[in-house]
Amino acid sequence: MSKRLLVITFIALIAVSFGSILARLSQASSLVISFYRVLLAVIFLYLWAKISRAKILVPLKPREIFLLFISGFALGAHFYFWITSLKWTTVSSSTILVSTHVIFVTLGERIFNRRTFPLAFLFALILAIGGVVLIANADFQFSGLALKGDFFALLGGLMAAVYFFSGSVLRARLPILTYGIFVYSVAAFLLGIAILVFLGPLAFVAFPPSDIIWFSLLALGPQILGHTLLNYLLAFVRPAFLTMSVLFEPVGATIWALIIFKEVPGVLALIGGAMVVLGLAIIPRNEAALVKDQTLTIFPR
Repeated sequence: MSKRLLVITFIALIAVSFGSILARLSQASSLVISFYRVLLAVIFLYLWAKISRAKILVPLKPREIFLLFISGFALGAHFYFWITSLKWTTVSSSTILVSTHVIFVTLGERIFNRRTFPLAFLFALILAIGGVVLIANADFQFSGLALKGDFFALLGGLMAAVYFFSGSVLRARLPILTYGIFVYSVAAFLLGIAILVFLGPLAFVAFPPSDIIWFSLLALGPQILGHTLLNYLLAFVRPAFLTMSVLFEPVGATIWALIIFKEVPGVLALIGGAMVVLGLAIIPRNEAALVKDQTLTIFPR
């Protein structure tokens, strides 16, 4: 993998690691946080497209339109389940369990694309997932809302896998701004309908003014610098590599939660975090079979 792709991956991982912290700081409902995160991201990306004079509208095939809808639906559902889980369980448990998307994506690539993986990658996967299990074991609370939060985080992981998997297909042809604006718009539209149906129109404004700051930071940081850069990478690497790399998010989120919310991880959580980091350190040296046969000759893509 080129140094440029590695730098982009690093920036994206740092950005997404702030997502749980910013969502936890907001007092709005999960649906409203999710809605404004993607809506503001659409606005920011559209303004960037106008400034850079990038072409957004491109001819779409029926299959691509269908996949854009599926990707947008999965993204909106992912945010709702995951952000809701943050209200009920710890940042560490939530971000760890939502990271199970790597398992779903790997299975999807194996079943639907009949792809194989180098042994080093599988070893790194087992090591990282083992670390995730240790962290989860340290934080699991099998009662009440905490257990419900764990379940919602797992659902968020499944939806994230659908989002990354469909995005990999779409990004093979669609420019990054086209893909991002369309998918985020679908997610915002569906989340907006959910707010009207379940919370009512007043929910769009029924939150403290300070929440606008958290919504904006979520859109600029975790969404644009995080998700959009990850979507950019989907044109060049297989989704299994990206979802594996995003396993760094629980480690980063746990560190921020320790600093900001004073959520102290136990010994098992620390050991698990070290295993995740070690697994991630192995991947860049062994992902040649996971990189698509494309080069960075055109930017943006």
